[in-house]
Formats: sequence, C-alpha cells, structure tokens
Amino acid sequence: MQRIDLYQFQADEITKAKLQPGEDEALAARLPELKNAEKLRALGQGAYGTLYEDEGAVIERLGQVERILLSLQSMAPSVEPLTRQLKEARAQLEEVAHTLQNSMERWGTDPQALEDAITRQDLLSRLGKKYGGSVATILAHADYLRQQLDGLENAETYRNDLEKRVSEARKVLDKAARTLSEKRQAAAKKLGQAVQKELKDLGLAQAIFRCQVETLVDVSPTGIDRAVFEWAPNPGEGIQPLKAIASGGEMSRVMLALKTVLAHADAVPTLVFDEIDAGIGGLTAQAVGKKLRGLSRHHQILCVSHLPQIASSAHAHFSVSKRVVKSRTFADVTRLEPTERLDELARLLGSQVTPTSVQHAKELLAQNQ
Repeated sequence: MQRIDLYQFQADEITKAKLQPGEDEALAARLPELKNAEKLRALGQGAYGTLYEDEGAVIERLGQVERILLSLQSMAPSVEPLTRQLKEARAQLEEVAHTLQNSMERWGTDPQALEDAITRQDLLSRLGKKYGGSVATILAHADYLRQQLDGLENAETYRNDLEKRVSEARKVLDKAARTLSEKRQAAAKKLGQAVQKELKDLGLAQAIFRCQVETLVDVSPTGIDRAVFEWAPNPGEGIQPLKAIASGGEMSRVMLALKTVLAHADAVPTLVFDEIDAGIGGLTAQAVGKKLRGLSRHHQILCVSHLPQIASSAHAHFSVSKRVVKSRTFADVTRLEPTERLDELARLLGSQVTPTSVQHAKELLAQNQ
C-alpha cells in the first residue's frame, strides 16, 4: 500500500507539471533571449538599419550597383552573370533584414515572460533531480510509474488471469506429453526389434536388446518419458541398462546397429567407431564391414580397426604409426595408395607380406569394394 501511495504521488507530480517533449531544450534556448531582450533589440535594430532602413543602407546601395551593371550589360553581355549574382545577393540580404525585424518583435521586453520562464526552468530542474536529468527521462519514468501502479492495483486480477493461463497451458502440455509418450512407446518397440535384427549379423545373435520407455513423475523439457537401452549379452544373464554392462566392442556394435536402423533420421554428419572389431572375426567381421560401408552412404565414417575384413570395406585406408624423435613420441597418419593398401591388408592377414597374402588381400578388397 505504501508503494502504491508513493508511486501515485510521483505520477501526480509529473502529470501536474504538464511536461512537453523537448521543452527543456527550447526553454534553455529561450531564456538567454528573455534575459538580454533590451540589448538584443538594440543590436538588432542597428543591424536592420544598416541593411535596410538607414540612409545609404546596404540594400539601397546594392540596388544602385545593380542598375549600373544593367547598363553595362546592355553594352557588354559578358557582365550578365555578375548582374545575376548581385541580384541574388541582394535578395538574400533582404531576407536577412526581414528575419531580423521579426526577431526584434520577439525580443520585446516582457518581465512576466522572463519570470514565467525562470519559474518553469526551476520546476524542470527540480523534477529532473528527482526523476531524471531531462524531460524525456522524466516522461519515461512517468510511464514506468503508471505501469507499476496498474500492476499493483490490479495484482489480484492479474494473478487470477495468470493462474488460469497456466492451468490451460498445463492441460495442453499434458495432452501433448501423453500423445508423444504413446508414439514413443510404439516407436521404442519397433526400434528394439529392428536393432535386434541387425545385431544377428554382427555376431550378437544371442544377445537381447530392448528400448524401454520409462514414465517420469513430472513433465521435463523433453516430455514425460526417459528412454533406456537395455542389454543382456548372453543367454541366462539378466537384462540391465546397456551403458552399465556393455563392453567397448559390444557398445560399438550396438551403436552400429542403431545407426544403421536410424540412418535416414540421424542428422549427425560424422560417426567414429573405435575398436568395433573387439572379440569378432571371420564372417562377423565381414558383416560389420558391409554395414559400415552401407552406413557411409548417409554419414562420414571413421573406423579404427585391425581386421582386414573391415579395413577392406572402406573407401579410403589410412595407416597410423608411431615414431620417437628425441625422446618424444609422434603419431603419423598416412593415406595409403592402392599398392600400399594391398601391402597393409596383407600384413593384417598375416605377419609377413608374401605373394599369397597380397593375392588374398586383392581378393578381399575386390569382394568388399
């Protein structure tokens, strides 16, 4: 209540002043004229007389010169530009004289006008010290006070309105969250089945993958659900959250299966698979390589592998090696040319590069490319 009284008093004080935008600047320019009215009028009258009113005034003499130039022009046409310039100058000086005359009327001595202006300036100065340095700032403060008063005086109405809007928004939110949850439940079941099917090709035929959608107590920014990937790597083992029990190799293959299923919906441009070949070989490695190559149609794939079946499926092959220089270790990454790639694949197939291993590498590369 005290705040309302204070704001109302301040708003009334500003309103009573009847401020006009820019009047402080206009008053600051007007006051010196009122204070020096007599001197200004005397000086102005002297200038006006010299230009226009006194005997031999400037404009009168210019008229005489203009007539002489007109006479010259009749005999020397080249003088015409000078005549025109003089005529323009005379017209401008006449305008100056008339403006001075009008100003002198405004500079008439008016003690009451001076007193009113000083009183007004004192009022603006006092309000400026309380509410801001300029009339514009004071008026802006008045707008702020009116807004605050409106809010304070109608707080109960505003609160009821806000509570109603919150309630309506909550209903909309809850409905949207339920609809989204139903769609997630259906999508989670399909996703689990699709990933389970992909895992069979990746050497995890006995594993169980499930996408479980748990309902939260309250709505979060993403809805009322939390998706949990559940995993049982071997028959007879209880199913648990994937992140808690999956090994690095299992996690990579599950990720590969997920990315394969979601290839068209996934916006991530680059995928990195590190040691995805852990614990696999033979036909499983061949299947992993094919899936990686298929996934590369939608993403850039970077894969670290020691298996020739996977390495031979890539579009480009890089060799990573280490070297020590002055007790410091450096890693070199080199893109292999076709011949170098065959030698590297041959090394991955066996400990030595032989004609047999190179031939095997050629066959493997031809098969997987």
